[in-house]
Amino acid sequence: MNDFLSRLNVSTIDQARTLPSSLLQQVNAEQVAASGYGGFTYGPVVDGDFTPALPAQLLQRGQFDAQVSILTGQCANEGLLFTSPNTQSPSGARDQVQSIFPSLRGLPQQLEYLIQTLYGENPSKPPTARDSIGRVALMISEGGVGVNTVALHNAFPNSYGYLFAVPPRVARRRLCIHVLQWSCSKR
Repeated sequence: MNDFLSRLNVSTIDQARTLPSSLLQQVNAEQVAASGYGGFTYGPVVDGDFTPALPAQLLQRGQFDAQVSILTGQCANEGLLFTSPNTQSPSGARDQVQSIFPSLRGLPQQLEYLIQTLYGENPSKPPTARDSIGRVALMISEGGVGVNTVALHNAFPNSYGYLFAVPPRVARRRLCIHVLQWSCSKR
């Protein structure tokens, strides 16, 4: 919030509310553009009322309406959208993994195990996960998107999910998406 206010040259949210929406939108876009590759500038804010805790904490404590039916969806290679082109080198891959999973910064042995063993070079991996970018993308897909999808399905008995298996194909300024498989499961 302080970065946003400082970019607007104001010191309080009340002062920001008096500014034209076009300026707020421009500064918002600038702040998001300055975020790290694959990172998120904004996320849930615990206010103690509407959002009493972070969503993962609420799920873990069972503080939600389990009778709600939910539908989740994910792309098989969703991590590629959050993977920097700079992950082509080993140091770039480490930097990317640490920026997406900051808790690994203080755990060098676990970081090395993740990069070298769990997601290291392996000819039996799918072709999209055989280079450094593909391995980091797979790590983000499984460790970021996939884990959250599984947690939601475990929390909500009336859940439905689908997986789009999408090859990363880009042609002439548009992303060409070919759906290879659609699976829907009910728990």
